[in-house]
Amino acid sequence: MQSGSLHGLHGVVLGRFAGCEDYTDRDWTVIDLLRDRLGTLDISVLGGIDVGHGDNPLPVPPSGP
Repeated sequence: MQSGSLHGLHGVVLGRFAGCEDYTDRDWTVIDLLRDRLGTLDISVLGGIDVGHGDNPLPVPPSGP
């Protein structure tokens, strides 16, 4: 975020964090951390999508011009 590499980002789509649903570290959950970091970007964030890793991951097609 400090490097500016996220400049121009319009949105973020996150998969599910299986096995981390009940994990807390210093009163922070994964969702708390993501809200804290991504919330400052003023972009749309969609989470809980069955993509990426896992038993039956769905592919995410790239967006085109």
